[in-house]
Amino acid sequence: MSHKILKMMNGDEVVCSLFTEADDHLVVTDPLKLISVPRVDGDEIDESLSLTRWVHFSSDNHFKIDKNKVIVMSSASFGLSKFYEYVLDRLDEDDESTDESTDYESLSEDFEEDIEDLEETPKVVH
Repeated sequence: MSHKILKMMNGDEVVCSLFTEADDHLVVTDPLKLISVPRVDGDEIDESLSLTRWVHFSSDNHFKIDKNKVIVMSSASFGLSKFYEYVLDRLDEDDESTDESTDYESLSEDFEEDIEDLEETPKVVH
């Protein structure tokens, strides 16, 4: 399944896995809302990425979205895809322990460092 970014008519940006696509709708799994969090670092203002559940308090994993509610759909970058999978794993762990107090902003910072290391690794083509 490919990871996609959906820009919705209401302004939400959602990262998800595209399950199926029909003429008038999409079926996605595990949608998470992208939130840009401004962070002051000395004299600079940086932005970090946070992901949160798009649909809260639902036991469903599959969601049908009308295509006329989607402005743009694009493929997620390698780094975003890896972060998305990482957050989904953490959310699954939270669901099992029923503790929803995970600090995702600090997870985001830790993950950004790990992704930078991965992206700096040279690619080998055979």
